[in-house]
Order: sequence, then C-alpha cells, then structure tokens
Amino acid sequence: MSGLHALVTDSVIAADTWGIPSKQFLRGYLVTAVIAIVASLVLRRVYARSLARPNAQGAGLTAPEIGMLLDEKRAVVAAIAVLRSADLIDSTGHATRPLGSADRHIDAFTRTVHDRISSAGPQSVAALTASLTVPLAQLRTSMIDRGLLVGPEYRQAMRMAAVPIAIVAVAGIARIVAGIMNGKSVGFLIAIVVVLVLVGWLVSRSGRRTRRGIVEVMSAVGQVRSSGSRSNPRLHPGLAAAVTGGAALWLLDPALAGASGVSSSDSGGMWSSFVSGGDGGSSSSSDSGSGSSCGGGSSGCGGGGGGCGG
Repeated sequence: MSGLHALVTDSVIAADTWGIPSKQFLRGYLVTAVIAIVASLVLRRVYARSLARPNAQGAGLTAPEIGMLLDEKRAVVAAIAVLRSADLIDSTGHATRPLGSADRHIDAFTRTVHDRISSAGPQSVAALTASLTVPLAQLRTSMIDRGLLVGPEYRQAMRMAAVPIAIVAVAGIARIVAGIMNGKSVGFLIAIVVVLVLVGWLVSRSGRRTRRGIVEVMSAVGQVRSSGSRSNPRLHPGLAAAVTGGAALWLLDPALAGASGVSSSDSGGMWSSFVSGGDGGSSSSSDSGSGSSCGGGSSGCGGGGGGCGG
C-alpha cells in the first residue's frame, strides 16, 4: 500500500510543479502578470504626480538653463556664446573686460564662467565643464527643484513603482527553475517573464527631463527654427548654442569654437530628435506642467540682451 502511495505521489510531482498543474498555473500567472503591470503603471503615475512641482512663476529660462536641460556641456557652450556676443571674451577665449553695469542681463552661471576664464585664462569647453563641477551641480539642483530636471527622488520612486512587476517576475523565474528540474516545458512561461522584465525596465526608467523640461526645450527649438537662429546664431547666440551646441558656436565665431575645442557636430542627434517631435531620449515625466519661457516673445529668450539671446 505504501508503495502505491509513493508511486501516486511521484506521478503528481512529475505532472505538476509545486503541486499546481502547468496549465492552471500559466493561466493564473498570466492574469497576475497583467495585474502587476497595471499596478506598476498606476503607481508610476501616482508617484509622478506626488513629486510634481508647481509651475514656476517669473522670468524665463536663461541660455545655460536651456542647455542644462540637454546636458552639462551644452550649458557651458551656451554661456560662452553669451559672453562672446556681449564682447566679454574674444575669439581666442580671453576675457576682454570685467563685468559692468551694462551686463546686468548676464545670468549668474554665465558670470561664473566669465570669472573662471578671467582668473584661469582661455580653456576648452571640456576643461571648463570639469572645473565648474560645483556651479553646474547648483544649476542642476535648482532645475530639479523647479521641476524641470529629474532628480534622485523621482528615479527612486520610479524604481519603487516597478516592484509589483519585479515580485511576479521573480516568482516566474522560480517556477521556471522548478519546471526545468522536473523536466517540464517552460517556454511559454519564459516568454511571459521576458515581457515582464521588459515592461518593468520601461516602468522603472527615467530620462533627464521632466515633462515641463521637455516642453521648455521644445519651445526653445521652436524659437530657433522660427527665428532662423540655427543658420544665423547671432540673432539669439545663447539660445542657439544651448539648442544646437558646438554647431552654433562654429557659425558664431569659428576661431572661438576651435579654441574651445568643440565640434560642429556636438549637437549630435538632439536637434533632429526634437524637430521630429521626440524628447531626445527622455521618456519620463514628473508633472503635466506646460509653462514655457522660451516661446515667441518670451522675456527670457527675446533679443536685445534677453537671458537666452545673450
């Protein structure tokens, strides 16, 4: 009798894993996987809204701030373009004069770049970026606080949003291992787990800019396109350099661009990405604010010495 019981038990183990029939487990697991994905998406949205910053009021973004929305080097290039357009540096990268009362429109970060050039002499953009670690960090933190850039708190929240998917994926991996050990077919289960892992990665990832940050860059790109600043950066030198990077500096002053060590292709694929309506690789959004300071007529990017126009 005991031998018969053992034979039945072995047959059940061979037919099922964890005592659950494979078809029944797959149906339940698929439903659970869908629920986990929905839960993670809801959590991501809830976390994003809870971390959203109120729309900032006041002056528009400066050229280095627009550049920072893209990358740190772009912020430095924008500052150099502003300094050159104000004749505060020459084509060799040397400071030509100290800042005066006529330079009140020059933003704080650009002033810091001018101070660094005045004290250390001409430097490449790469060297300036490396030496301005603290000012760049302060600029980045300010833009995180204003809800334009994604910060550590947001990234952590997005990772937490993916926890339901991660739990279900781990359970699936454990079932796959058990199924393989019991000689079972686990191909369909592997496919479900792969999809879960992919969706979990998409849920947990975050780009550089928030939705409002993307709106600001798109607005800046629109102004560069409509004003012709891409082909003639002298119209809005700081803004053009912030958006198109080294390409604008080469058009503005080739000698300075060469001295600064920037390439005419430094803008990479960013320009085409934004022109085509993309976000330059950023897929995250921490709020739905759509305030824009660089649209037509904006005080922050207008000509005649505005914050972005130099």
